[in-house]
Amino acid sequence: MVAQFPMLSGGTVLDFLNTSASEDTPASELLSSDQSVVEWMRAKHLLDAATLPRFESGRLVRAARALRETIRRAVLQRKSGGDVDIESLNAFLNRGSYRVSLLRESNGHLHLAYEYERATPEQLLAPIANAAAELLAVGNFNLIRKCECEARSLWCYEKAKSRAPRNPFEENSQ
Repeated sequence: MVAQFPMLSGGTVLDFLNTSASEDTPASELLSSDQSVVEWMRAKHLLDAATLPRFESGRLVRAARALRETIRRAVLQRKSGGDVDIESLNAFLNRGSYRVSLLRESNGHLHLAYEYERATPEQLLAPIANAAAELLAVGNFNLIRKCECEARSLWCYEKAKSRAPRNPFEENSQ
């Protein structure tokens, strides 16, 4: 059975944080196993269906939870206006490795394609760490807030103040 993950923010980082309730709500862990991490990454289109990473049991979920808590601390620090401890996130970023290619689509449009190494759990999680670094560096933290949904406190990125509330379990809801 594939787990349902809240996809409230439309972005990788906040949706990753939303895989666990924060300290002000009852415990709710959605990353309960290596397989649940793989399912979440597939739901976010960070892994294709053919990719099935093979690591010692429990290594991926432990690395994912550690990365999530590193990101949570950094987001809270940035949101509060304090200094962001960048060392922990940099440790994840430094373990990642990827290549970038410029590709032409059939309609002629160009786009960047990132191909990540996947030999370790940290490398597999590198797209999330990269997205977190980008959010911390250039994200508009005036638009990042906690949203109440089904008795859970979730992070969201409020792109338009007038937008109707979204169903957090639907990736493309408007």
